[in-house]
Amino acid sequence: MSAFLLAYIAGLCILIFVLSYLGWYREVFFALKFDWLWTEPYRLITPAIMHLSAVHLLFNLAWWWYLGGRVEKTLGYQTLIQVFLISALASNVLQVLLVNDQFAGLSGVNYALAGFVWVCGTVHKSTRLYLPNNLFVFLIVWMLVGFVDVLPIPMANWAHLGGLLAGMLLGLLLVKRSVKTI
Repeated sequence: MSAFLLAYIAGLCILIFVLSYLGWYREVFFALKFDWLWTEPYRLITPAIMHLSAVHLLFNLAWWWYLGGRVEKTLGYQTLIQVFLISALASNVLQVLLVNDQFAGLSGVNYALAGFVWVCGTVHKSTRLYLPNNLFVFLIVWMLVGFVDVLPIPMANWAHLGGLLAGMLLGLLLVKRSVKTI
């Protein structure tokens, strides 16, 4: 069962991107974009599995595979699904509340995974699940550059921050009881 969830989410992101690329972008985007509809609660998290360009998709999948793979291998797919669902919800809601619903990507979840893994290594002193400080600093600087708005690409900055904070909190809450296993 190792890496099942990791591969499933990656495959879903790729499938959605391919459908968009083949001419169904408008239909896919409007079917999966964030919405508060009570009849379609999945739309609170589906922006996390849509991507707007091949580079966007590849960059996010690389981080997903690196960080999510470490979580799934060390703590199991149950922990990874909890981090995915909670952080997708938290990051998407924050982005919508503070900006708008015109965004997509796995970045908020990846920032959550970065915060989660960093807390495991730094706070819980895990030797199996940690993020080197230089990578963590790189991600923080990248997020801050997005907030300064000097990049030629739009970024869902509040989703990044919301994901990071959710992931750090989840690292404190979820891992506390299983610190001996990591």
